[in-house]
Amino acid sequence: MSIVSTLPHWDMTVVYPGLESQEFAWGYAGVVRDIDELAHFFDTHHIKGQATVPLSDDTIKTVETIIQRYNTVLEATSTLSTYISCFITTNTHDSLARLK
Repeated sequence: MSIVSTLPHWDMTVVYPGLESQEFAWGYAGVVRDIDELAHFFDTHHIKGQATVPLSDDTIKTVETIIQRYNTVLEATSTLSTYISCFITTNTHDSLARLK
């Protein structure tokens, strides 16, 4: 039976170089900006619970834009969330990851 001298670990650098890296900061700031822009888009186009509206080319274009932008934000948010979770689930004492 051999003894393992070091435990295996995940190489998270394929996503970002680290939680304190400029790339992670840019990704995080980008998601925050995209969420703010999506909220502004919703406000500008009066996207909220409302009565049925007539179907028009503008309505279709707006809905297609919403779906595309929402999916982009969702994907980026999922990447950041999973990245941070990987640090926390393998080291619950990682105070930097818990702050994110």
